[in-house]
Amino acid sequence: MHKLGLKLWSTNDGYITPAIELYGDKVFDYVELFVVPGSAQYLDKWAEINLPIILHAPHSHAGLNLSL
Repeated sequence: MHKLGLKLWSTNDGYITPAIELYGDKVFDYVELFVVPGSAQYLDKWAEINLPIILHAPHSHAGLNLSL
């Protein structure tokens, strides 16, 4: 069985309400949340919603530097 995810960035907090509505309408099965480096202030908003969320780790193109 295939599942459909809605891919959003952690900074896309303006899409939280539409995402909740679309999930309720069974348009997608989970949110794939790309965690933008330096966006910790947004994560509490995403943690408060009752949706299945899969975190997409940042990479070097998004400014992640594992040596820091």
